[in-house]
Amino acid sequence: MAETGSTASSTSGQPSKVAQIGSKRSGAAMASSTQTALDLIDWTALSPEAKAVARRIGPMLCEGYSVKEIARSLGRNDDWVSARIRILRDAITAQISSQLDGMEASLRAHIEKLVKAG
Repeated sequence: MAETGSTASSTSGQPSKVAQIGSKRSGAAMASSTQTALDLIDWTALSPEAKAVARRIGPMLCEGYSVKEIARSLGRNDDWVSARIRILRDAITAQISSQLDGMEASLRAHIEKLVKAG
């Protein structure tokens, strides 16, 4: 498997967007929904290790490569790649969870106001 060149980061240090990758294996609908999810992530708030995983492995995942293919491409074993994916997944999950908690609190406060006003 040849490297696609899509692992380059933008000038802001953020990983390239999925829409710019040109999705090798997935359809346009997948890229569109993934693009929306990627827009929710504050890439600057991720740890340096999670950012490195996003830049190095993220584009290959988005293009549909398997863990085994990514490992072979990077000269690593499957467990190493899986561990890095977990690091990125956990960082993103924690960030999104925090955002959702804030949205939920805001929504509850808004509902309380509406109930009191009604």
